[in-house]
Amino acid sequence: MGITNDPKVKAVKINECGEELVKIPANEFELEPLYFEWGFTDEKEMFLREGVVEKLSKAQSFLRSKEGYEKHKLKIWDGFRTLKTQARLFDAYYKELREEHEDWSDEQVKESVQIFVSFPSHDPSCPAPHN
Repeated sequence: MGITNDPKVKAVKINECGEELVKIPANEFELEPLYFEWGFTDEKEMFLREGVVEKLSKAQSFLRSKEGYEKHKLKIWDGFRTLKTQARLFDAYYKELREEHEDWSDEQVKESVQIFVSFPSHDPSCPAPHN
């Protein structure tokens, strides 16, 4: 079990900073919304906190200033993950492992899933640590 599955970590409440979620500009980055393509979210657009987008833009500008990287763009597969998306990811991986390991207990499957996907929360003030 990783740190993100530690009950103490999961109990940490978010202190909302008020920074807006903004759409990641498709003209600036190479976007491949895998969670949309795989059916884990209904939202094709990807969002991040405004400050994160600004930092990624600066990093990309720096990289593009280097010889040989002028035409390259950072590729982004995932952004802000809703509670619903997190639950869909968890459920899909749980189902996959349950089918692969019929002899495992529910607890064994759940623990194995949580190696890669945090258990979902339905509380926006205390979401899964990876959200």
